[in-house]
Amino acid sequence: MKGSFAKIAVSVILTFAMLVGAAFLTPVGAAQIEDETVSPLWVGISSVNVDMSFSGNNGNAIGTLTKSSTASSMEATLTVYRWSGSQWVFVDSASGTKTRGTLALSISFDAVAGTRYKAVFDVTVYTNNVPESESIDVEKTCPTP
Repeated sequence: MKGSFAKIAVSVILTFAMLVGAAFLTPVGAAQIEDETVSPLWVGISSVNVDMSFSGNNGNAIGTLTKSSTASSMEATLTVYRWSGSQWVFVDSASGTKTRGTLALSISFDAVAGTRYKAVFDVTVYTNNVPESESIDVEKTCPTP
């Protein structure tokens, strides 16, 4: 009788320990969801933006780049493409470099209503002679009047 009582007592204690331990576990499906917000890990780039607008059959693309105070210089190229058939066709490009303030590049182009355009802004900022590059783009369709 003593042997069976000891076995039952040990079983009860182990069961209790497993239940209490399981209460503190987080099921895999209930694990905390990580924040899905993407934040750039830029060091030399303070901000970079590109936009495109249309007024009738006139298009305008503008890219702006601001470097951090620790960066020594910045360079950028803004390129505009139009969609034709099944590929992007080059329209125009502008480049520039600067060591202070904000670098802004602008391209004015003849636009065709109903045609899709893409502006690509490729930038590089140098901090301690180490380049930091980024490329952003925007696509828009020239509205029909």
